[in-house]
Amino acid sequence: MKRIAYRLLEKECEEALLNFCKNEDITAVAVEEDGNTERVLLYITDELAAINYKFPGDTKKCLISDSDHSAGSYYTLNRNFTANSLKQLMDEIFHGGRLWNMVKDITYISSVKEIVVGNSVSDVDRFVCLITEDIIHFCDYSTLEKVRVGLSEMITNAIEHGNLNISSEEKHEATEAGVFRELVKARMEDARYKDRVVRCRAGIFPDRADFIISDEGNGFDTSKLPKPDDTECLLNLHGRGIYITQAYFDKVSYNDKGNTVYMVKKF
Repeated sequence: MKRIAYRLLEKECEEALLNFCKNEDITAVAVEEDGNTERVLLYITDELAAINYKFPGDTKKCLISDSDHSAGSYYTLNRNFTANSLKQLMDEIFHGGRLWNMVKDITYISSVKEIVVGNSVSDVDRFVCLITEDIIHFCDYSTLEKVRVGLSEMITNAIEHGNLNISSEEKHEATEAGVFRELVKARMEDARYKDRVVRCRAGIFPDRADFIISDEGNGFDTSKLPKPDDTECLLNLHGRGIYITQAYFDKVSYNDKGNTVYMVKKF
């Protein structure tokens, strides 16, 4: 469970933070003295003198203040922060998201993005954070994390099995032999596959998020997809990604060829 430590003199700030933590299922820990608390992900205070309290591990810090404090060691929020401000702060700290609300809050209506990504699996998480950053305006943080897990699984599949033409059997054998990275690297350098891309279109709306992911591979037999109620899929070394995505999304469907997936998550 996520834990946030706080030392707040202003009751309105404390109440807003505690309501946020309750809604997001985050444990809030009050700090009375110099950082005497267990490991926490984030420490928030409205006392400039208390910002330098020490905590175990790599705890991020945030000062709530309307004054201009230029310090690279902590983040800042103004005193009229909202739940959206806190969600975006967490996204910035833990996933490199961009902060839209540090000066004042804005109202989001919808967002549509279309992005092309190459075949580097190591870039998938950064790509997913980029294309989903606007979801923070419409749902809780735990929902955002589930959306990102499902997208990461589907984009990775599009790269490995689609663009790089690595079959499930080849992946299994290479993983068992400890040479899967080498296999991926060889396919990425193969003239037949190296210029292929994955296209992702995201539509973010107040009630849902729609995603269309397409690769340039040969597709697959979609009749062999795991059933949503087939829990044995979780025991398989490979193929769990689609099953997990089906559990996290309200709709997951493919085109006839099997190289485009359509996903819907309702808020």
